[in-house]
Amino acid sequence: MTGVERVEAIRKYLVSDASSWERLKDTGIRLIWNGATKEDHDNAEEESPESNPETPSDPPPPPPPPAATKALSIILQNTVDQVGNVNNWLFFATDRGVSALCRKEGTAIANSPAKDGSTLVDNPPWPGGTFKLRVDNMDCEYKNDGGNAGALWCNGKAISCQEEVARGKGEAGSKACETGDVLVQQHPVVFCEW
Repeated sequence: MTGVERVEAIRKYLVSDASSWERLKDTGIRLIWNGATKEDHDNAEEESPESNPETPSDPPPPPPPPAATKALSIILQNTVDQVGNVNNWLFFATDRGVSALCRKEGTAIANSPAKDGSTLVDNPPWPGGTFKLRVDNMDCEYKNDGGNAGALWCNGKAISCQEEVARGKGEAGSKACETGDVLVQQHPVVFCEW
């Protein structure tokens, strides 16, 4: 047979008892011959996915992201000496949970001028702007529109930042790190963890 006649014969064969058999009695579910005999199927044991280790089940959930171990701490520093009163943003790379408060200005990975004002350290604003940093051998930028804690961007990936608890405590959040001829006060403002 060829053409339409052959197609019709194949279709007729597929729905006939010659091409399939009822696997479970009185279910109407038929199996088409697949190279195994009816006896092979009748003698096969039913297996659940749990009893057969080769049967795939739901994939395991992905592992949780690694816990943050590093942090960026942003501190507003106010320095008062015989010459004047200067505010700076200091950026410190730290281990997560380790305070950078009262670290020396020279150990900061970046230092940027902040607004003027002798009382700014007691009620610090957000560090608005874009600051280029080198953190953990990565080229990063801390970006802030001045309305929130901002974000740290490293290798094209955003790391969210949070407000330091001390920021909202007013004068109680500031700490005098040096006194005498030079007064240095610092106030933690933002931290970012990764």
